[in-house]
Amino acid sequence: MRGLKTYYIKASELRDRFQRAAERGNASRVVSALVKPSCLVIDEVGRCTFDGPCTDLFFDVVDRRYEKEGPNTMILTSNVAPSGWDVFFTGDDTLLCAIGADEVSLAPVKSTTARHPRPLTRASRPPAQPDGATGQLPRGEPRTRRSRPRA
Repeated sequence: MRGLKTYYIKASELRDRFQRAAERGNASRVVSALVKPSCLVIDEVGRCTFDGPCTDLFFDVVDRRYEKEGPNTMILTSNVAPSGWDVFFTGDDTLLCAIGADEVSLAPVKSTTARHPRPLTRASRPPAQPDGATGQLPRGEPRTRRSRPRA
């Protein structure tokens, strides 16, 4: 059995790729390349604006992936609800309606909130400070060279 292919791209990179493809006249090749992977992840939708031709190409990708046989998962991440994406996609309202209503509504929308834009990993966490009274680290905190109590 063959493995499934996943392709990840930021929305701003996708927009730039669409603009270059439109200038060079190879937009169909770029769209076809984005239809091929089993899973396409477009990150940070809503961080850039797609002009009319780029919106058309984005719709072509969504439409062709929807019609594709076999695995055709498409994941869009954004800090903006899909109902607010009309600000970022310019062009014919019919296309926006299709992107926003028909295609996106076929999948569940998962909303999350976070206190920090990127979760802190153990390595990026500030070192734990020892308790002033006992000189001991709080329970469960990793010991690092800088956080050891000095004798």
